[in-house]
Amino acid sequence: MRAPIALRFPPDCWHFVQTMCASPTAVPLAADIRAILSGASRIEVRMPIPEPRFIVNVTRTQAETLQHWLHALLDGLSHEDDRRLTCLQCISRVAGALRLSES
Repeated sequence: MRAPIALRFPPDCWHFVQTMCASPTAVPLAADIRAILSGASRIEVRMPIPEPRFIVNVTRTQAETLQHWLHALLDGLSHEDDRRLTCLQCISRVAGALRLSES
């Protein structure tokens, strides 16, 4: 069994994910991932960038499912929607965590 993957979201990504989880979207999110995201997260601040990171631990499968969900959300956002950039940043965070977990 692999170690859990720590997803580290900056405030804008965390807020986007929380908002999209709470709103009715055409793209459902698996109940286990929704429960993890709605639970208490750890908050980390590392220097030299003092921006907080919201951390949740997930399995590889859950991270991959979250990444697919974010891609589906991105596909559903209009090209004029300002949230597209934030969604792309969230996708990048999850993809990075998945890459790091492979090593």
